[in-house]
Amino acid sequence: MKKIFITLFFLMAGCGFSPLYNETLTKEGSAPVAVNPIPNQYGVSMRQRILSKIGISKHPLYTLSVSAPSFSANDQTIDSRNFATMMAISGSTSYSLVDNKTQKTVLKSSASAFSSYSVTKDPYATVTAKRKAQKELAEQLAEQISQHVLVVLPKESDESKTVSN
Repeated sequence: MKKIFITLFFLMAGCGFSPLYNETLTKEGSAPVAVNPIPNQYGVSMRQRILSKIGISKHPLYTLSVSAPSFSANDQTIDSRNFATMMAISGSTSYSLVDNKTQKTVLKSSASAFSSYSVTKDPYATVTAKRKAQKELAEQLAEQISQHVLVVLPKESDESKTVSN
């Protein structure tokens, strides 16, 4: 049993596995990405979430630009009086990652997410539910962007190391 464990350990050590959220990428001051400000209140929430995932860089190698999120809502459930009781809401944004040295776009993509909220007789409750759904969508979009950037970054830095060596 001990021999199997030792063999598996050495096989795994050479496989090239590295966790997506390793400490060198997420430590404050060591992340290679600067995140430009994102317009509107949901953009601010998105930027904070992205920075919490990828870290804050003192000397960024890349700049991430994200457009303000846009939302659209449609009736999802309609009652017998022909009033909406549930709204489906979608959020989307586009983003790009630019290499600061070469000014070339390394990554250009978009993200989208879906949610819903209840429509009640109380207008305040409905507006509050809508805003909460929009904030949650903005955070989901930020998660998608963060994950995509973190997946692309190690590949980009590996390619730049092989080119420079």
